[in-house]
Amino acid sequence: MRQLIHWAAGLYPAAWRERYGGELDALVEDIQPQWEDLFNVLLGALRMQMTTWNYLKILAAVTLAGALAAGVLAFRTPDRYVSTAVMRITPADSDRQKALDRLAELQQEVLSRTSLAHIIQQPALNLYPEDRKRMPLEDVVENMRKALRFQVMQAWGGGVPAFLISFEYPDKFKAQAVVRELLSSFFRQNKLERGDQGPSAVVNLVILDPPNLPQRRLGPNRPMMVAMGLLGGAVLGLLVVLMWRGAAWLAKGLKVVAAVALAGALAAGVFAFRTPDRYVSTAVMRLIPSGQAIGDGQRALDRLVELQQKVLSRESLGEIITQPAFDLYREDRKRMPLEDVVENMRNKALRFQLMQTQGGSVPAFSISCEYPDNLKAQAVVRELAYRFYRQNIAIQRAQGPSAEENVEILDPASLPGRPFYPNRLVAVGVGLFGGAVLGLLAVLVWRVSRSSTLHSQKT
Repeated sequence: MRQLIHWAAGLYPAAWRERYGGELDALVEDIQPQWEDLFNVLLGALRMQMTTWNYLKILAAVTLAGALAAGVLAFRTPDRYVSTAVMRITPADSDRQKALDRLAELQQEVLSRTSLAHIIQQPALNLYPEDRKRMPLEDVVENMRKALRFQVMQAWGGGVPAFLISFEYPDKFKAQAVVRELLSSFFRQNKLERGDQGPSAVVNLVILDPPNLPQRRLGPNRPMMVAMGLLGGAVLGLLVVLMWRGAAWLAKGLKVVAAVALAGALAAGVFAFRTPDRYVSTAVMRLIPSGQAIGDGQRALDRLVELQQKVLSRESLGEIITQPAFDLYREDRKRMPLEDVVENMRNKALRFQLMQTQGGSVPAFSISCEYPDNLKAQAVVRELAYRFYRQNIAIQRAQGPSAEENVEILDPASLPGRPFYPNRLVAVGVGLFGGAVLGLLAVLVWRVSRSSTLHSQKT
């Protein structure tokens, strides 16, 4: 500890060290220094340096500090490499629509949560090892989806479609290996579906451009980050200089600024921690016309609209809310009618989205529920999926064999591991910053009003 204090004493200005350095060294040798003593020496050195520096030195120091902080961040940010491959899907009869339909089916299977989770956990790949230690696998899969890109490429003259698939990762070799694995999954899934559907489903996959091994990283742009840090430090340095010029009146109101800033942080923290967590569970389903050409998607769309109206009706949602197994929105049901609770659930917590499929033939859709309890959010989505099944069977029985459409689950209801809202640290930070700004404005208004009062008294 004594050595640290001697080092901290070296931060004082040279004139001060020449006059008082010997006394400080003797004092340190006579006592048992603690961490508090080291902090006091460091704080004194900072104050002494600030009082001896001119405005130009302050501006230069803050500017360099900003550049240094940005540089540390830039070099701690891992590299990002992107590997890309291009494939083409061709039906035996060169039917573009048929190829688009098959591509949509393959994409939904290969890029499903189950498929991506299997790729992540393969020992040969071992993707995102640190993320998997601190978060559920489903959240890691969602992060991987953000690194994936799937794009159907336009073919001249409306010919058979080609598609691009790419993956971004800090390791360029693993980025290439993942794209290879995805291409293999497309081939395997195409072979399985072709075997299930017979000779009429013959569709060929051809690799036009194999996965490349990226040589140049996509990011980060470290020189740009350092330049931005330099610019930000310069702006902050100017603000420090301006405040330093008004340090006399600011020092008098510093306690007010600190108090208002802490009050803002406290208020934001109380609000953030009183706000319940919100989890979202999602499932993906598809409605397929049975015994008809897969390209006949309009009938399936009409059926889907009919099912949506019945499953998400007020009566259906009211049953789910009041089921003892769910017992949703208990407090809301004590203070408002059930119909209002249903409307809140429908407008704020539920999301039904028709997913775009190439060619628009076989409609897939996602349904998600947001709730403070992650287990109940998943259970509600499971119940809604079951009601789609049950309601579809009821329509088939009522309308006869001509109404045979099948409901298929592509991704089951997920169990969210982390809440997506609120971000409590951000809320506290915003409250602290807002309180500091409000405190500075209060001090400024007080100073201006006091100056006006004194001026009026003199005159």
